[in-house]
Amino acid sequence: MINSTFTELLQKIASHFGLDKLSQDEYGLCELILNDRVVIILRADEILNRLTLLGPILGFSGPEARGAASQLFFCYSINALNKDAPCFAWSDELGLIAFKHLSLDELNVENVSKEIANFYDWLSLVSLPAETAPSYSIYSIGY
Repeated sequence: MINSTFTELLQKIASHFGLDKLSQDEYGLCELILNDRVVIILRADEILNRLTLLGPILGFSGPEARGAASQLFFCYSINALNKDAPCFAWSDELGLIAFKHLSLDELNVENVSKEIANFYDWLSLVSLPAETAPSYSIYSIGY
């Protein structure tokens, strides 16, 4: 997929979500700010032929959050292997980050919009503060 095709896909996604436009920065990243709590970053990688959705998980940053982030990581690792949940990475600067790779070959505005919606729902659910989180086990949260 060439950059102009990805740019075209970004415009279709923007239109689908009722936004004026989406654009990439100098690093090829596109921030999709969906509300005051959830930001999803899109990054196309032509060499690896994939689009990556990235999103920081609120409440899991800083040294004090490493224990809770580890618990969340271990709870969802098997789901990530089965593609039922995003994968995780740790950044000392941002904390716990969820990400999901999508093959560029299979992408169209409907597929990407569905994946963004699922990713948004998942990030919103796991980013809730403990006092407002649902009472079910974190093992039961699917993607």
